[in-house]
Amino acid sequence: MSSGAGGRRFPTDLEFGEAFKSLPQYGRGATRFILCRFEQSFEHKEPVDLASTTIEHVLPQTLSDAWVTELGSNAKETHARLVGTMGNLTLTGYNAELGNLSFADKKKKLMNTHIELSRWILSQPAWRQNEIAERADQLLTLAKELWAGP
Repeated sequence: MSSGAGGRRFPTDLEFGEAFKSLPQYGRGATRFILCRFEQSFEHKEPVDLASTTIEHVLPQTLSDAWVTELGSNAKETHARLVGTMGNLTLTGYNAELGNLSFADKKKKLMNTHIELSRWILSQPAWRQNEIAERADQLLTLAKELWAGP
């Protein structure tokens, strides 16, 4: 364990990884900054202007019938556990149009997105627990590259 000033300590890689993947990140002050930094890390020659983007919940904040079907058994529990986690969040300029649309409809609306964070999401046939967990793992790897601990 690494110590910081004033008796504080940095979390271990395991502690950081578990918190990053499983704790709700939406609503924390740094979430938009983190998502923007992820997007900037792709270093496009023609970067997207992120000033007008907002945080999008791929699995929406309000569970609709279409999403209950998408998530399958234990939909309410799965939704409650994953909706605010980093694996379920991206950036978009189309937040108002996306709302509670089904995953298939969201994919259609985002098909021409210029935001790299959404590309892998759009390649998925479904958006359920396994896909959200896999994306969280990918973003955790990127976070560790961008913000190496002591």
